[in-house]
Amino acid sequence: MEFSITNDVLFLDYELQTEKCSWSIFDLAGIEISKGSMDGDPPHKISLKNLSPALYQLCVIDGDNLRKTKFRIS
Repeated sequence: MEFSITNDVLFLDYELQTEKCSWSIFDLAGIEISKGSMDGDPPHKISLKNLSPALYQLCVIDGDNLRKTKFRIS
């Protein structure tokens, strides 16, 4: 799962494995900050506009699969 961040948008390069795919962003305390669903072809766009500079964890749930990655907003 690869991503890039440009102008308060996270571009996620991820091929969906199922029709039901969702994402959540958590802060390091484990509090869910933002969530949504994905469909279609990559790159998937996730707005980071309302997030403060910090380290976050992105979780993608795709069927029975859970993928996690951390990212930083400076």
